[in-house]
Amino acid sequence: MPCYGPVARRSTPISIQQPEGPDTAQHSGHGLGSATRERQPGERSVVRPARARAPHPFGVIPAMTFRNPARRSRRPHRAGFTLLEIIIAVTIVAILAAVIVPRLAGWIGKAKTDRAKADAATLAKQVELYMTKYGVSRLPSGFALETLADGDDPMLRNRKQLLDPWDRPFEIRIPGQTNIDFDIISVGEDGELGTPDDIIGG
Repeated sequence: MPCYGPVARRSTPISIQQPEGPDTAQHSGHGLGSATRERQPGERSVVRPARARAPHPFGVIPAMTFRNPARRSRRPHRAGFTLLEIIIAVTIVAILAAVIVPRLAGWIGKAKTDRAKADAATLAKQVELYMTKYGVSRLPSGFALETLADGDDPMLRNRKQLLDPWDRPFEIRIPGQTNIDFDIISVGEDGELGTPDDIIGG
């Protein structure tokens, strides 16, 4: 039967840390916050239980993650149009061009033709006023429309009135073929005299 006798205990220095204050100064002559003493035989070491932490009000705290600014999430973006979209767009533009451009050209041509007729009629009236002003019953064969813009009291204040909508000068034909005395002629869009697009006023 085992026999238990007294066990010799080894004295071990214990380091006790105390907060710095007036009580600590009484134990230490230099006012330091720590003092050492030897544990006496038979003295029990006191082990204080760890303080339990209060539970977090929101439960378990999730671990914090730190994002690298260089690795931010990027939204995928489209680099351009797809081939199908380009084909559809080109087809629509081609259809619009085929329908609208000819009509637009026709409207512009008709507008210029109407303007040329009106300008030719205006020049014919100015020639008649010139004949009345100077008492001329028949124009000489060498008469030119530029005469209407010459002199101190010209019949035309602006020489641009002598140009048709295609920026070509109006011509006068004496005697006239359409009219008796004279014809005011615009050669039209093609710029050639004697073609179907000629415009004659008088």
